[in-house]
Amino acid sequence: MTESNAQFFNGRLPSCSYSDEDFTDEKNTKLLFARGFLICKNSDVGITPHFLPRYLGGGFYLYTHSLCRVEYGNCNGTNVIILGLAVFATRSSKNENIARTLAEIFANDGEEKFLDTLDCLGGSYVVILQSEEKMYIYPDAATLRSIFYAPNKKVIASHVNLANVVVKGEKSSFYKYLKETNQEVLTYYVDDSTDIDGIFRLIPNFKLSLDDFSTQRFYPRKQRKILDFESKLGGGGATFSSQTRTLPSISYSIRKFKITRRKYCLWINRRA
Repeated sequence: MTESNAQFFNGRLPSCSYSDEDFTDEKNTKLLFARGFLICKNSDVGITPHFLPRYLGGGFYLYTHSLCRVEYGNCNGTNVIILGLAVFATRSSKNENIARTLAEIFANDGEEKFLDTLDCLGGSYVVILQSEEKMYIYPDAATLRSIFYAPNKKVIASHVNLANVVVKGEKSSFYKYLKETNQEVLTYYVDDSTDIDGIFRLIPNFKLSLDDFSTQRFYPRKQRKILDFESKLGGGGATFSSQTRTLPSISYSIRKFKITRRKYCLWINRRA
């Protein structure tokens, strides 16, 4: 990365390569995991000098990059931290401490009203809620602010490779297969899977408990209608049946990979 490419313009980061080589020199270490965060139980994680730690509670430490926007709010024992940019989509929130607003609503009106208020937020952010020794992580509506977590190591991070600084996991069998067969895939995350064993992605509309690292859907909050398998297939059933009839006439190979704790992926590769 040249010196000109490493400059910041109006608070924005330039486009830069994923390659580690871009960040080896001291001048550009500020770009490594820029605006990122890490939550773990290690009080001395060696990331870069640009990550600042603070004690979060429950044995957890929060590391935030110096460029990461952080907002704090508290009310009657309820603490809220917002990492990133959050704004109200339904009204002007200029100069408002939204973290404090959320803390007040949770403390005074309860969780249901708190969740209703989250529905009105736009932006790219992570909300950390701490109340009565319980802590939860809430993503924005589309998880534009990515969240990765490792239950076995009690780690949450903004980048899968940042989480792996602590986890030190190995590449998944699916990733290794793609490498071995020289197949180039930009992304293959399915459900909550990642390319590192033991690290998972928090998907939209689910919150993460820091108590047991379980996930729970918080939107939509109404009871979901459980459909039978045929109803779920809908019109796609005929298409799938047609494809399975066509496959025997094509030379192909099938590999099965365990990509999450509960799900498998069938990778069908057509031979030349």
